[in-house]
Amino acid sequence: MVVAVLLACLGPIASGDLWWHVRTGVWILENGHLPTTDPFSHTAGDKPWILQEYGSQVVFGWLYKLGGFGLLKAFSAALSLGILAVVWMRAKRSVDLPYAVAFTSLFALLFALKWELRPHLFSLLLFFWMESCLFPARPAGESAPGRIDEVDTPGPGRVAVLFGISAIWVQLHAEALFAPLLVLAVTVGALIASLRSQAPIRHLGAWAAMFLAALIGTMASPLLLEPHDYALFGRGVPQQFIEEWFRPWVLPGDARFAPLTLGVFAAYAAALLLGGMFALKVLTSKFGRSPNTTSSAVSWPRLAFLAGCLLFALSARRFFWLTWFPLLDAAALYLGSRPKLRAKALLPGVLALVFALLLFPTHYVATAGRAMQSNDYSSLVDPSLFPAGATDFVRNAQLQGNLYNPYEWGGYLGWTLGPAAPVFIDARTVLFEDVIVERWQAERDNAVRAEVFERRGVELVVFKHFVDHGNGLRPWTPNTGTESANWIRVWSDRLATVWVLEASINADRAARHWAGLGVVMDPKDGITEAAINAAVPELLTSKRLLPPTLIAALRECEAGATDRGRLALERASFWLERRMRRNARDELRWLQRQLQGAESAEASAAAAYMEGRLGAPDLQPLIDWLEARVPNLLP
Repeated sequence: MVVAVLLACLGPIASGDLWWHVRTGVWILENGHLPTTDPFSHTAGDKPWILQEYGSQVVFGWLYKLGGFGLLKAFSAALSLGILAVVWMRAKRSVDLPYAVAFTSLFALLFALKWELRPHLFSLLLFFWMESCLFPARPAGESAPGRIDEVDTPGPGRVAVLFGISAIWVQLHAEALFAPLLVLAVTVGALIASLRSQAPIRHLGAWAAMFLAALIGTMASPLLLEPHDYALFGRGVPQQFIEEWFRPWVLPGDARFAPLTLGVFAAYAAALLLGGMFALKVLTSKFGRSPNTTSSAVSWPRLAFLAGCLLFALSARRFFWLTWFPLLDAAALYLGSRPKLRAKALLPGVLALVFALLLFPTHYVATAGRAMQSNDYSSLVDPSLFPAGATDFVRNAQLQGNLYNPYEWGGYLGWTLGPAAPVFIDARTVLFEDVIVERWQAERDNAVRAEVFERRGVELVVFKHFVDHGNGLRPWTPNTGTESANWIRVWSDRLATVWVLEASINADRAARHWAGLGVVMDPKDGITEAAINAAVPELLTSKRLLPPTLIAALRECEAGATDRGRLALERASFWLERRMRRNARDELRWLQRQLQGAESAEASAAAAYMEGRLGAPDLQPLIDWLEARVPNLLP
């Protein structure tokens, strides 16, 4: 577990958000105030920018100025280890030591989507601090570990502490909204306890004071009510147009990307909250009473808190780790009624090992592992995730102008290219709500793209080879099929393509750059790997333009192999090499569908190619077949 988390934290940066967080923090430190408008893109214009993580960004910026990204990685590892320590200590409050280790390992697995240096790591520590303030541990002998007495009534000291937690939290991350929303749920639980005569009315008043303290604390920043407004009303656009926001559960007949209306959301939240509370109450009543208390083992306020955690976990995959709290409480109650099971250390040991092993194939850990296998672990970024080669080319060729880019690459491109090539968009969803829709439409619709590019003055495009618009992966080009603008390809590696306008200053600069390397670039068609292979073949390897398997096959190719067929193989080889990464399996299935129905020689060549055993006799039939049967494979 610890090894897996450290592997993810110390390897190449796999998050697209860290770049703009650090960049913003450095800007604040250098200018001495918060930015009021966006200084990094060419699309946000004069729209007011209200930062929701400026405290974390200042910390990241300061660490970067002090020790660069190496220090930031070390800080990420230390912070992550600190989180695991806090989780382990919290688990010990509820279950015996061996099970605490198992639950720490379970948490690491549930948090798998978030083991990266971003402000949410601060949020996690503050969440546990808030939870310990809401439900403090009892002194030994007063109650069983982790059990909450029905009449637990917070005093003024805890109200003040919760206000401080919320006020600190909101300076660091917008997830500070967890505080008032979950305390509101706990207040509902206190109301039920009072109505059932299990607690005096002052119990309800004390929890209402806790809610007000949390709410006022989250307004103790320049953000005021901005995070509250965005969290409750303003997330419809990201949920529609950004892949990572898509809900994983879509009921039959629902529009997949349609955000819930406020009324539906309120009914949905109320039903889950109340239904979860009562279901848990019925469930936990089967385990009897805590041996050291005279009331039921779990209080209504605690049940309301657990129901709130489940509600947030259902709202987005990024909050799935919140299921850890109800799982821990249920396990504590169950183990409390099973003394023989508590005495067995083998079971929790096996569970801890299983959870840890399951963590290794998850996104950030697996990405770091692949980087280690490809000798990229010491690199700043994994070149299979971020367009490192493309940005190097843009800088070295001194290409400039407004940039059009994928959403997930915006932060990295902004950091590496700087003011010479302002990005179209990055992950700042609060600032780019309108632009998110515009970029999404421009990627998919030729007419919209032509209008957007002209209006935004786009002069430079750094984009993926393939996109998926609901009908499988397809090659992507900025050309719209009209004669108004012709984009030519001036760079293409295994991950990204750089496009510039024909007969532009950027095209001239790209041609001069390639000429300096001994490669002639066609002024109307741009660069081809065949031209590079003919002039300076070692560039294919040193610049990572093609996968090693394909380079080896190229060396065996017959001289008559066509550019088009060879490039078709390049695209296929790229996806085969990345078969376990994003969209790779879909692309492989698509390629296989295109190969169906081929004659035996072509099918044999395709099978040989997919199995990685290519020679000159196998290659040419497949090149000819692809060129004839898959004319739309290439831009």
